[in-house]
Amino acid sequence: MTNPVRRLLDGTLTRGATFSLLQSATGIIAYFLAMRLLIATQGTIAVGLWSLTVGTVAIIRLVDVSGGAGLARLVSRLQDDDDAKTYVVDTVTFFIFVFHLVLMLVAILPLEWAIAGMVPAGQVALAQELIAWAAVILILTVVGGAQANAIDGLHKVDVRSIILLVGSLIFGGVSLFAIPRWGVRGIAMAQLAQTIAVLVGTRGVLVSQLPGLRAWPRRLSAAVLRDALPYGAKMQASSVPLLIYEPLARVIINYLAGLHALATYDLAYKLCVYTRNFIQAAAQPLIPALSRLVVEDHDAARRLFYRSFRIFLIAGIVIFAGVAVASPLASYLLLGQISVDFIIATVAMAVASTVGTAAFVPSVLGQATGHLKWNIAGQWSIALLTVTLVPAVGLVIGTDWAIVGTALAVGLGYSLIIIGNLGYFHPRRHGTEGGVGTS
Repeated sequence: MTNPVRRLLDGTLTRGATFSLLQSATGIIAYFLAMRLLIATQGTIAVGLWSLTVGTVAIIRLVDVSGGAGLARLVSRLQDDDDAKTYVVDTVTFFIFVFHLVLMLVAILPLEWAIAGMVPAGQVALAQELIAWAAVILILTVVGGAQANAIDGLHKVDVRSIILLVGSLIFGGVSLFAIPRWGVRGIAMAQLAQTIAVLVGTRGVLVSQLPGLRAWPRRLSAAVLRDALPYGAKMQASSVPLLIYEPLARVIINYLAGLHALATYDLAYKLCVYTRNFIQAAAQPLIPALSRLVVEDHDAARRLFYRSFRIFLIAGIVIFAGVAVASPLASYLLLGQISVDFIIATVAMAVASTVGTAAFVPSVLGQATGHLKWNIAGQWSIALLTVTLVPAVGLVIGTDWAIVGTALAVGLGYSLIIIGNLGYFHPRRHGTEGGVGTS
């Protein structure tokens, strides 16, 4: 392994993983403190209402082909060509902003009409107001997220994590001030403040790292956009099912069991997803690292992949067993009581998240190599199984058990991602020794 590659693995990965873990932990604490405050002041219905609103607005991302998710790979592969990186960052982020702004202007009225049919009559006006908040937040979040991906591509994962950490602190601080005064609107205000902070912070870092950048995108290229969109479309094809799954699961659970059950599901889901994100934060630097290694040093890429996969598999089993055991305590801390429904939801999602954690490294391999077919297949399996399993479990066993259907869908879909991507380093594929399971 060359010295630069060794420094990449031993230095950048370790430092980036540490800051990613700190950022993820801060985000978990800030979010659940805000939810606990909202439940204490407004009840669980407010949590369910915000969850449904955010899920409804997120539906518009189903037609997102802007390519922001692929910026880490695109920037990383340009290596020392700062001028080309500048054109990629400006072109893609500008297109993302314009694309989502136009999309939201077209969709805002239909979304408000749709939410009116999902909530009780007394909640319609508030829900439609929250749609507007969520729409603005979504546009800024997508742009800020794309810029954060570009920072990852510059191998500044630690800097990106610091920005997101500060954003989480701002979210928590604004929540403490706004929720007691304005209820669920306070959550919207806090998320907007967080999103603006991340947007400004990520742009500032990119400007400092790439001399050609300015505060506003100005170096635009149609050729760059033509090159970026195909990979962005492939990345979107793998993420569209997740964008289907989250709002669809929320809508179905709300339809079957109401806003209170939706709040229970959302809290259990977020508890497990945020815990999984905390574990996976250590692997964020793997995306640019594997993108480079699969080109420069195939054997090093294989060793890094299998070592990381074993670590995350074991970590997922141990940590989510702990989450399941601690679910009664989590219920008491979040809801102020021990809820059987919350415990069932948490245990089911913990099992699914164990599989999801194990699938993260194989999924990263698919992104790094551009071979996304198994990522796409697994994510589409989640979406399609959600359509069938959630209503089936809810109607056959009982509406309170509909959440178990979502866990089954997630677990089976992520299993497909693992099985498919493990074959990438098979010796018959590359003509090398040391296939699946070697290290």
